[in-house]
Amino acid sequence: MLIIIFVFIVFFIAQAILLTLPLVLINLYEKEEDRFCFSLVDKIGVSIFAGLCGVVMFVNYDFSGMFLKVSILMLILNLIGLIDFRTGNVYFFIDLVLLIVGVIFHLFLHDLVLSEILVSGIIMFFICIISKTLNGMNWGDVEVFTVLSLILGYGVFSVMFLAMAIGGIFAIVNWIVKKKPLFGRTPLCHCIAIGYIISIFVQ
Repeated sequence: MLIIIFVFIVFFIAQAILLTLPLVLINLYEKEEDRFCFSLVDKIGVSIFAGLCGVVMFVNYDFSGMFLKVSILMLILNLIGLIDFRTGNVYFFIDLVLLIVGVIFHLFLHDLVLSEILVSGIIMFFICIISKTLNGMNWGDVEVFTVLSLILGYGVFSVMFLAMAIGGIFAIVNWIVKKKPLFGRTPLCHCIAIGYIISIFVQ
């Protein structure tokens, strides 16, 4: 029981830090009117969510290289998702950090072959470009999906399916509750983060 509490606290703190430090860098380069910070409710809510997910991941993977990989990717995707949800922006330098983390784990875990990474990356990029052309995605969504395809290989397609399904549910709820257009562009990265987490749990 103590180890479960410890894992929860570690993930809670790690997510809280990750929701704070990158914003310092972002706000250094943003115009004053574009600067932002997350509310305390956002930080606590997402950090609790990360803590609970971290516990489930620990139960599934124990302390292993794969546990570290899925955990770190989840924390970064939660950050990307919350920024996109609150501001509609996706920052390339955070996507780049996500990619670098994925490459490092590829080198240590040897969990995917190069051909799978390249094929999934190319296919996902063209799917996303087509979707963007049809007004279904923002460029930031294309970046995140493409980076994930280079990290997860063919597993990215299950994440994409789940993200689109979750995004559809959000769109329907917003249409009913807030009277927003059903087929308008909406932030998708938080749906990608949730889809990634679900894909891990159902593996």
